[in-house]
Amino acid sequence: MTRNGFREWILKQSFRPLNGTEEANWQYCRHETVARETLAHFTWIGEKYAICRVTRKHTECDARWYEYYARKVQRIYYGHTHFFGYEYHDRHISDVLRTLGKRCGDISSTVVETRYREDHSAISYFMDEFIGYDLSYEQVRDAKECRLRKAREDYNGANTYYYKLKENEVSVRGIEAILLAMRKQMLKAKKQ
Repeated sequence: MTRNGFREWILKQSFRPLNGTEEANWQYCRHETVARETLAHFTWIGEKYAICRVTRKHTECDARWYEYYARKVQRIYYGHTHFFGYEYHDRHISDVLRTLGKRCGDISSTVVETRYREDHSAISYFMDEFIGYDLSYEQVRDAKECRLRKAREDYNGANTYYYKLKENEVSVRGIEAILLAMRKQMLKAKKQ
């Protein structure tokens, strides 16, 4: 997958609306490296390289993905030389529905927390996320409703997709069987 495809995918993992800065932080900052591994070595124009896979995990959702790089092996600087792409595996739709349903319930039952500090404005948080200073009751309600509306939209979209899959289950399995047969034929033709 390309960087643009990854951007679309990772932004869909957010359970709340994001503005421009939050989108950039969600995509580039809120993750940690889980593992690094070397998949292969090769020599190119007299220099040794390694193909590496870096496993990353998002810190604010359960998304995991792989990033693929090539790096020079015999350099003092250990950085990656070339970026190739991303790989991720989507969860089964029933897992997504369960998570989104739980998220809607959590949003409905969670209250907005207002913290007061001496000589400072009141600071409001919802589900450990900063939402503003000195907010009125209406502003607090709107912030909570906005997040609940986004979660419900995500849930309804996933639910619609789930039922379309159920309706087309036989034809989808038929297509998968055809694709598998085609892949086998292509591999067989490559070997010959």
